[in-house]
Amino acid sequence: VSSELGENQKAYKKKLAEWTKLKARKDLELKAKLLLQQQDSQPNKKFTTAELIALLKWKTGQATKGKIEELRNLWNSAKTLDPPEDIVLPPQPQPPTETDKSPLPKSQVTKYDLQVE
Repeated sequence: VSSELGENQKAYKKKLAEWTKLKARKDLELKAKLLLQQQDSQPNKKFTTAELIALLKWKTGQATKGKIEELRNLWNSAKTLDPPEDIVLPPQPQPPTETDKSPLPKSQVTKYDLQVE
């Protein structure tokens, strides 16, 4: 039975790792959308280096480094691309518990169930 819990633990860790990566991508998506909303409301606002890197990573899926002018040029060409699909984040996986390895409880037969009409 303990090996079964070990398997559950491995499966949980794998699911959690996948979920954590997805959450990081979702956080990046939300940050990028917020930056774009801010630019819509303040068209003259210039993005910082960190903001440009976040936007480019969201839009292209690749981490980009460089001088601010290079990043601005990259963003100006990348912003015309279709935005990536919105990420739907499932609920965070829960760790397996001791109860996961026990069989389902058998229904309790009560005196009431045994009464004959």
